[in-house]
Amino acid sequence: MKKQTCEGMLVFLEGMRGLGADVDAEIQNALEQIPLRPEWATASEAERTATLEGIQDAADGQCS
Repeated sequence: MKKQTCEGMLVFLEGMRGLGADVDAEIQNALEQIPLRPEWATASEAERTATLEGIQDAADGQCS
């Protein structure tokens, strides 16, 4: 899940860069908004951790 999240975010961030968006703000927004999604309530702790780590990896520019 971590790698899948990261890869999806990398594509999203590249699109935002192409539009001249503030990528750091987009990452912060994603980190703030993801816990508000309905599926977050039923996600396991491992899934939550993997999702947040995937977003952070995308912010760092490399999926691991």
